[in-house]
Amino acid sequence: MITSDTIQKGTESQTQPRRDRTKYIIEKRENETIYKHNGDISGCDFKIRRNTNCTIYILDYTSGMFIDDCTNCKIITGPCSGSIFMRTSKNCSLSTITRQLRFRDCENIKVFTHCPTDPVVENSFNIFFGPYNSFYPHLKEHFLKAGFEKNEENHIGTPYDFTPDKILGNGEKHFDKMNKDDFVIEKIEDNNEEVEEMYDGYTLKENWVKDANPSYFGKGDDNKNVSDIIIEDKDKSKDFEERKEDSMLNNRGIKLEESVDDEIKIKKHKRRRCCCCVF
Repeated sequence: MITSDTIQKGTESQTQPRRDRTKYIIEKRENETIYKHNGDISGCDFKIRRNTNCTIYILDYTSGMFIDDCTNCKIITGPCSGSIFMRTSKNCSLSTITRQLRFRDCENIKVFTHCPTDPVVENSFNIFFGPYNSFYPHLKEHFLKAGFEKNEENHIGTPYDFTPDKILGNGEKHFDKMNKDDFVIEKIEDNNEEVEEMYDGYTLKENWVKDANPSYFGKGDDNKNVSDIIIEDKDKSKDFEERKEDSMLNNRGIKLEESVDDEIKIKKHKRRRCCCCVF
């Protein structure tokens, strides 16, 4: 016989326990070294915010990440299947593998990344890009679980700038290639497990930052000099003309609309090749 009591008990047995959201956020920490280990996140979203003078290791894969209001922090993350969005942060370094990478209102950020879409820069200054540089146990496993494939192109050389004509002062660039002296390889040990290397030889990757004159790399506030960039194919020529026209319109005093999150879509014809493969 079915009663209200048996219905209630059945409902309780099927109820899933609520996820402890405190496990998926690091906030308001100062002068600490913080670890998240393999299995701690397992493809969930994660937040890092309001931290100062911290070193943060996210040695697991995620589906998305927000990094907000961080100062003087070093942040290393495993592969992210979605987007990593860094906002209102300064004097930080970020090492990450992600499907999409975005910066807004940031200053003085060193970025070591593998990103198969063009990174997005908005109202930010001194964002310096280099290849992904951090290796830890289970990295290849996390890379595949996050949905990445071998030999995907790395678009670190072609960021998209939403605010190309705003200048902070002293001629700072919105973004540029990382200085070769700032590029270092990091091997992170965790639980005495073997560190996994994703690249076949580091020397080839270091050459990316040693090249002083790449054939095609965005130059932030120096957009007036883009006519000097070598154009190699029709797709690049088309994109070059579109950016040049936008820059000319903006110089005439036409205000560009502020970007909306839903509008940030990377078009296939704007994807350009870079020489950094993954495996």
